[in-house]
Amino acid sequence: MQIYPIRLLEILEKHYSRSSHQLTRLIQRYSVIYDLPTIESSFRVPPEKLAQIIDNVGFVIVAAYDSDGRVAVKKLDPEAEAGFIDPTMFGCSVSNVSSFCLEDAASRIVFESIEAEVLELEPIAIVRNRFFQDDQSKAHYGIAFAALVGSSRTDASGIIWDHQSKAFAELRKSPLFEIVRDYVKDRKIPVPLSEATSGNRSFIKKLIHHHVIRPIIHTASSKIIRRRVKAYIDKCESYLDVSAGDDDFITEISEEYDPPLIVANDISWSAMRETRRKSSTHNYNIIFTNHNLCDLPYNTRFDVVLWKNTLHHVSSPEEMMHALDCVASVARRLIVVDIEDPHRSRRGRLWNRYYEKFYGDADDDHAFFTRSTFRNLLEAAFPGRRKRFESIRTVKGIYLLGVVDIDDDSQPFGLPTAASA
Repeated sequence: MQIYPIRLLEILEKHYSRSSHQLTRLIQRYSVIYDLPTIESSFRVPPEKLAQIIDNVGFVIVAAYDSDGRVAVKKLDPEAEAGFIDPTMFGCSVSNVSSFCLEDAASRIVFESIEAEVLELEPIAIVRNRFFQDDQSKAHYGIAFAALVGSSRTDASGIIWDHQSKAFAELRKSPLFEIVRDYVKDRKIPVPLSEATSGNRSFIKKLIHHHVIRPIIHTASSKIIRRRVKAYIDKCESYLDVSAGDDDFITEISEEYDPPLIVANDISWSAMRETRRKSSTHNYNIIFTNHNLCDLPYNTRFDVVLWKNTLHHVSSPEEMMHALDCVASVARRLIVVDIEDPHRSRRGRLWNRYYEKFYGDADDDHAFFTRSTFRNLLEAAFPGRRKRFESIRTVKGIYLLGVVDIDDDSQPFGLPTAASA
């Protein structure tokens, strides 16, 4: 019998698998990315109830907490069906994961429950519930998330916030609760709120930018940069864009390379809305995550990590060291792209003014790098590692590109010659 390559088997399984198998595979990928603990529970149910339960149902559970560390829970309902969704958490079932994002489901259920926007979202556990009677059983399985939320309705019906009620201790029935409390307690790096909400632009601004400005500059800017970045990607098995924003470049990577593991991350969940929609429509193999660049929780290394257009958003030496440590811990090859200090040219100043004053590029107190400080930063941060630098001229100004092979197993460059910085 012929032995086929593992990659071929993965492609065939993905193409032909049913929705339940796709969800199982997705949960396995989350487990690999985050090294999640698994919480398993078994429930004996009457035969008539077991017959009504649908097998292989997926779900998400969300523990919402605020900046003061208070966790929101639902009041226990004595009529609740034990085991379907934990009665102290927010939750919902999911079905077609090929066109569905678990994080979208988590964000939606939080908004529906307490009318709050999710600022940061992180998976914290895999949950498996088994329902049985004699020798028959059915299973539900899903992901539990912790969600930092902004201002919310504190008077929402049936909701209790930690420290607001003496009865709260009676609600600690969930095996997830201690995980949630430890997670919230251990959060040390604050989420930059201006960055987390930067995607909440007006409809008119988005319309003008996406349908007027972006098409005009695509060929003379974005397309040039993308071509140079792809020269350093080659054939990778895993790819992460740590600050994807509203750029759909990651869908292009998925279309051309289709790596087995491809992740788009941004601290602003709303900024990735159109890219998530496009990924869902085209059934791309992309996982979307919502983490602070300075506090990445991934437990795996990616062959290629792209860090683009956000270097100048880092606001202090301490924050920069956190960011460099984070990207270095998850990357084998790191690709950094950022605009050279736009104040050095009239064209750069014009575009910078457009992004800061009209489009709303978070804070306008940016720390831009020059060609020399950009190179010096990466040289000092990654001494002894193979590096390559380029300057890319575009209609918006000069973009700086730096490539660092962090992992010793990374392949030598051996790539087309390009203008050095």
